[in-house]
Amino acid sequence: MKLLFNTVTTTGYEIDKNFYETFKDLGFETIKFNSTEHNIKFGKKKTDEILIELVNTNKPDVIFTFLNKYEISKNTFKKIKAKSISLAWFADDHWRYNIYSKYMAPFFDYCLTTSKTAFEHYKRDGFGNVIKTQWAANPRYYKNLDLEKIYDVSFIGYKYGIRPHIINTIKNNRINIKVFGKGWTELPVRKKINKKIKGIFKINTLRELSFFEQILNKFQVTSFFKPQKENESKFISFSKLVRLYNISKINLNLAESSANEKILQIKGRNFEIPMCGGLILTKYIPELTEYYDIGEEIICYENLNDLINKINYFLKHEEEREDVAKRGYERSIKEHTYEKRFKTIFNEIGIF
Repeated sequence: MKLLFNTVTTTGYEIDKNFYETFKDLGFETIKFNSTEHNIKFGKKKTDEILIELVNTNKPDVIFTFLNKYEISKNTFKKIKAKSISLAWFADDHWRYNIYSKYMAPFFDYCLTTSKTAFEHYKRDGFGNVIKTQWAANPRYYKNLDLEKIYDVSFIGYKYGIRPHIINTIKNNRINIKVFGKGWTELPVRKKINKKIKGIFKINTLRELSFFEQILNKFQVTSFFKPQKENESKFISFSKLVRLYNISKINLNLAESSANEKILQIKGRNFEIPMCGGLILTKYIPELTEYYDIGEEIICYENLNDLINKINYFLKHEEEREDVAKRGYERSIKEHTYEKRFKTIFNEIGIF
């Protein structure tokens, strides 16, 4: 059976390792078409033409699209929908449904969403072809390497929204956290920064200092925090990502969306970290209980005070920390692989 995988280039998620490789493992004769790369090389109009020709020539049984923006026109999706079973994976539906997904949904036979709220919105708006699914991880790449734990706490991800305030709060509580990802910089010695800020702005307490840092981050004022060149932020390689999951005692996951910090969403990290045998400490989302046993397989926090308390507790209790990580790993291997996700989807639509 032929599957055409219409994908995009992303900087924060391994689509090929999770999706493309799993399609091949499931036995599909898989053809990959990267619409982002074609847009850059040929322009949008030519990209549409190339995709249509690819469909006409190869006659795939299934066209699976990972959507990002408008790399492919709606008219092209309409044309290829008539030639094959078409599915689309809608990412970030927690905040993108009303501004993007509902306008693209009519051009696919099946819409795949990871958001429970968006799932209800699809149904409400007459899209009966929606399937509720979830992120996962491919254990062929996300591995438990059984390495020595070097870092107390680590966080991997973009710098945006409330994230700097959370990280600064952790640091202000004398917790050693390593931060990696686009937009972050390691600061010079913290005492020097604090002394400079306190002297200029007459700040006397730790709470006032944390509040001031939050204001600076909100308005992108960074002159007080001159980075050291050797620690300038950048994207990290996949091999380093997996290694970081393995060498951190606690892997922090922040669930606030990039669009609105009040919107919480389950992300790929929720499954990648346990799949690597790491302990994940993540913001509590009720839907997480559908995938893991909270407190037994993963650890959740409710607010900043709870976050600090949970970090301190699990840094002190190594055996309990390792037991939770082990149970999270076992649950992930058993239930949260992309092979299982896609088998469920394809069974539901009658392909398998």
